[in-house]
This record gives sequence, structure tokens and C-alpha cells, in this order.
Amino acid sequence: MAKLSQNDKIMMWLKTNKAINPAQAFTELGIYRLSARIKELREKGYDIRTLMTETKNGEAKYATYVYVDLPNGGESNNG
Repeated sequence: MAKLSQNDKIMMWLKTNKAINPAQAFTELGIYRLSARIKELREKGYDIRTLMTETKNGEAKYATYVYVDLPNGGESNNG
């Protein structure tokens, strides 16, 4: 069985959970550079939006990435 790429792991997560942040990517998937992987997925045509979230104490912000799936289960990638 082939090993899943980091991009494949992220897309499986997003299709199930709809959103991911860097902490989830690292703890759940072992992916450290989430923003770089999201950039690659966008270049492949996936519609992934960025929401900036502020920490509870208001001292920092981090990105939460949200997958926008097409209606009727369609995929937003080009291939």
C-alpha cells in the first residue's frame, strides 16, 4: 500500500472536518509546514479559504484553513 503524501492527508482531513489549523496539522497529522502544503493544494485548484483566528488571550493570531467543496459532492480541483 502506498504511503499517503502530506497533501493527501490534509485533503482527507479537510473533507471530513472542513477546517484545519497548524496545531491540528502537527498533532493529528504530523505536518509542520501547513501553510506551504495549503499553497500547493491551492495551486492544484482546491478552494481553500483562510480565516485568521485570534488566541483567547488576544496576544496572537493564527490561520485556520477551510475547504470549500462544490455542491453535489463535486471536487474543486482541476484533475
